[in-house]
Order: sequence, then C-alpha cells, then structure tokens
Amino acid sequence: MQHRVQKSVILTAANCLKDAIPHAPDRELVSLCVQGLEEIAQHQDEYSRLISASEPFAQHLAEGIKMICDDFSQNPAEQHDAAFVLLEDLAIIMREAVLLRGNKPPTPVQYNIMRYFESCGYWMFNDGTLVSDYYYTRVPIHVMKTLIERQEELQEKSD
Repeated sequence: MQHRVQKSVILTAANCLKDAIPHAPDRELVSLCVQGLEEIAQHQDEYSRLISASEPFAQHLAEGIKMICDDFSQNPAEQHDAAFVLLEDLAIIMREAVLLRGNKPPTPVQYNIMRYFESCGYWMFNDGTLVSDYYYTRVPIHVMKTLIERQEELQEKSD
C-alpha cells in the first residue's frame, strides 16, 4: 500500500470506532471495521507487499482513517456512514490479500469481513457500483494475472 498510515494512527481510528459500537445502528459493521483496522495495523508490512489492484481503495482507506482521527462525529448516523465506507475499502483490500495468498486460509478477521460484505445485502455482484465491480471482478482478474505472471517467471528461471 503506497498510502501507508502509521500504526498508531490506525489504532487510534480503531479505538474511536470501538467507542461508537454501543451506539451504532449496525454494531456488526462497526465492530468489523475495528477488527479490520487492527488487522491492517498488526500486519501492515504484509498488506503493503500484497496490495496492487486495490490501491485506490487503500488510498481511500488511508484518507478515511485520518478523517476518523481528526474529526470523528458523535452522530451515530455519520459514524455508520464512515464505518460503511471503511468496510468497503477493507473488504476489497482483504479480498486481494486472501486471493494472493493462494492455499492459505483467510484470517478470521478477513473471513468475517468478506462474509459480511457478501451476505449483508448492501453489495451484490453486478449491482453497478465501483466497489462491487472491484470486489467481485477486477480484483480476482488482477490476482489471476499476477499469479500467472509469477508462474511464468518461475518457469523462465527454471529453464
């Protein structure tokens, strides 16, 4: 991720959101954002190394994290909107990371965020949104191309 945010800033944003969970209209959504931010902070180097197709969403996530730290509203509706946008970014970034890891299973946080994204009803395959297009189509295609290129490079080295 080119738009790297300091670990302490990510964790501050997670704590702001954590404080909002009891008042959130969708507690699961906000809780998943907290878990996702903590996962990104804990494994920041790995995510930075893996992410390329979801780079615009990594940039957007960085901006959202800074916004939460700078001016996080006490209005539950605004907190929900901020968490909603963060979850979109987290889902796309984590999907790319999971797909690139191949046979390794997703972490529990990655699994829960992707499960929520796919089953909550907000985002659907072919719903016409950029977020869904990236999640369901662009990221998997990019990952397939990346894995093919890696395989070809390994083949060339072995020849």
